[in-house]
Amino acid sequence: MRDLKQSDHNKMILEDPISGSKITLYYRLPTSTDRVEFEAASYRREGTEVIDNTPQARVDSALKILTGFSEGSFGYGGEPISADPASPHYREDWKDLVRETASDLLSALSLKVFMGLRVVPDEGANRGEGKDIIPFDRK
Repeated sequence: MRDLKQSDHNKMILEDPISGSKITLYYRLPTSTDRVEFEAASYRREGTEVIDNTPQARVDSALKILTGFSEGSFGYGGEPISADPASPHYREDWKDLVRETASDLLSALSLKVFMGLRVVPDEGANRGEGKDIIPFDRK
């Protein structure tokens, strides 16, 4: 069941290919506006040419919904950093640091949240294999 109440403490656990550690990202559910903006930002037109801007759209959209990460997920200069203002390791610029050095993780978050929908076929439905399917009455 999908809970439609807005939440900013959803989590996604990733295995970081750089450090080999598990990183937990916290994010808010994207709104319909966020989803439309992601789709609109994925392509841009330059004259008559359509440019694929999906990688940048993924990073920007993920940053927009990212609300934090678990303690110990990231460090800077050998010291842990935090997105929690109550933590002694809090860095006000944590989003800037994540943008600059962990765009791969942001892209993974965006892929899951904005592009991860999977349609599951109804196993009980009659698919009509071997039969002509007539979409309209031919009278």
